[in-house]
Amino acid sequence: MNPEEAVKENEEKLKREVLEEDKRLRQKYNVVFSSPQGKEVLEDLKDMFFFKRSTFVPSQVAEAGTTPMAYNEGQRMVIMHIEEMMRVAEEEEGES
Repeated sequence: MNPEEAVKENEEKLKREVLEEDKRLRQKYNVVFSSPQGKEVLEDLKDMFFFKRSTFVPSQVAEAGTTPMAYNEGQRMVIMHIEEMMRVAEEEEGES
């Protein structure tokens, strides 16, 4: 095997390892947040961090411009990330 082939093979191996680690992490999210306690915590996070309502709060914008809205949206994105990790994990389980 020449050096270029070895590098390419190593890159492909690393990519497979990263993909497998990502899959394991998604499974962990799903296990944690699919349990009864995890569902309760996720619902609380949704209530607290703008998942169920607009990130636009007129009084905040009037006082500080759009910075609070960006902050609120960042909080909301965390919940969206958790839900996406769980959704993909469930899809992957269905493919197995």
